[in-house]
Amino acid sequence: MPIPIIINPFGTSPTVNPIAYNQFTLGGSATKSFGDWFVSGSATAFHIAFDHGDNTLFPFNTSHDSTSVWVGGRVGYHFVTGVYAFAEVDGVLQRFENSVFNTNGYRVLGGIGTDDRNSLVRGEVYGGYQFQHQLAQNVFIPGTTVPVFGFDQDSNSPVFGGRVYYYPTPFWTFVGSADQVLSMSTILAPGIPAGTPNRTTTLLLQTTYGLSRQWSIGARAGYTRSDFVGNTFFGLDRTDNAYMLGASLNYEIWRNLNLTLDYQWTTSNSNVPFNDFTKNVVSAGLTYRY
Repeated sequence: MPIPIIINPFGTSPTVNPIAYNQFTLGGSATKSFGDWFVSGSATAFHIAFDHGDNTLFPFNTSHDSTSVWVGGRVGYHFVTGVYAFAEVDGVLQRFENSVFNTNGYRVLGGIGTDDRNSLVRGEVYGGYQFQHQLAQNVFIPGTTVPVFGFDQDSNSPVFGGRVYYYPTPFWTFVGSADQVLSMSTILAPGIPAGTPNRTTTLLLQTTYGLSRQWSIGARAGYTRSDFVGNTFFGLDRTDNAYMLGASLNYEIWRNLNLTLDYQWTTSNSNVPFNDFTKNVVSAGLTYRY
């Protein structure tokens, strides 16, 4: 059972935002085997549409509609039955209507894993390098011809992670994962008017249990740590810690097509004042496998 696409893969950390918005997510993946070799590709996109983004005055009107796309490709080889090595390349594109925060991100990974169908435990570990580049673009103060100049901001770091799958019974699955992603926050800071690099570490544990052929339930718990590189508040480096609990109800409409009703509770604590919050999200989605 894969990590659900309801979990945001983009490394954007939860932040306080008084403006209501709707988020739409679409994702898919495909894998093809050639003897001991295999290749796979995946893509996920989400779009955020704010209800009243223009009600906030410049320069605090950073809550404009945005679209982010994550694409990835992987090639692997089974050098032992049930054990494989792989290389992976990922790209993340973030685009905002006000364009000041547009970024391109890249990851190059390598790792090993096990996918023996006769084993109760499967998983993989990986390591690599990631790079985030903020595009330098010029925009104008709303309603004027006065330019606001963006500038290049780059960040890079090593990346390590992994996931493990445990199948105690044919109807019960546990999944644990750890990952780290670079992003670019839309938080303005003195002297950094075009956003700051953000390194987000996510730990997730979830379980799914099949009640019948058509019905299943799920639960999950997670932790996110966000380090805002170069974002200081009176000399204090900003760090946010967020905790998440969620539950889902799944119904198989017909073979390979599932309907999911999901609830998620998130609370975040920051070492910068006025950035703590708690939110509740209810969502619904369709998953198709072929």
